[in-house]
Amino acid sequence: MSANATHRRAVPARAFTLVELLVVLFIICVIVALLLPAVRSSREAARRMQCSNNLKQLALALHNYHEAHLRFPSAMGGTGEGATPLQSNRNRLSGLVALLPYLEQAQLWEQISSPAKFDGTSYPAMGPAPWITAYEPWRVQLQALACPSTTRISPDSGRKNLARTQLGRTNYAFCIGDVAEQIHQPQTLRGAFGCGLTSRLEDMTDGGSQTIALGEIGNASERLVNGQFATAQPAT
Repeated sequence: MSANATHRRAVPARAFTLVELLVVLFIICVIVALLLPAVRSSREAARRMQCSNNLKQLALALHNYHEAHLRFPSAMGGTGEGATPLQSNRNRLSGLVALLPYLEQAQLWEQISSPAKFDGTSYPAMGPAPWITAYEPWRVQLQALACPSTTRISPDSGRKNLARTQLGRTNYAFCIGDVAEQIHQPQTLRGAFGCGLTSRLEDMTDGGSQTIALGEIGNASERLVNGQFATAQPAT
């Protein structure tokens, strides 16, 4: 072994100065600030894509329902007036319930379409009024009916909205055309769907591809349309 190798002095490692460290941190912060808007934009684009996929899934479910029943479901209907809201759904059952078997929710459909008992209370087939929060199926939130971009009602938004936070909500509703009054008892169809009325593809004179069937709706917060068709609607 040579003398140079045995007596080689160790060269101390060079450390960052405080100024260099601050410069590196500044550059990292600038890069992060530039990337954040792009990340937010990509996330919102993904949420909008999910909303679009939900609409496509609902449209496919409608066509499958039509193929099986030779007509589309009513926008809203049900089991008629009962003595109490616990004994019937008060004709406020959304047509989305009829689509459950075609949205891969056959088990939930079987639960709703059969008499059931929850917490000692008995409920009829097709459930009670849709604002009864004690009825467990009405509290189920389906991913296919929820748009990720919609602001959800906060549980602390007041007692008025407390019941709505306990119910499963939908961000999609049937198009009932230009009906503005007595939407619960229309005399004739003014759109692809109507409350208490059913339609067929043959009824769409402009063709199914040229007719609006479904649309996105919001919720009751931030002055948006209520995200649940069956409740908070005036009788007129």
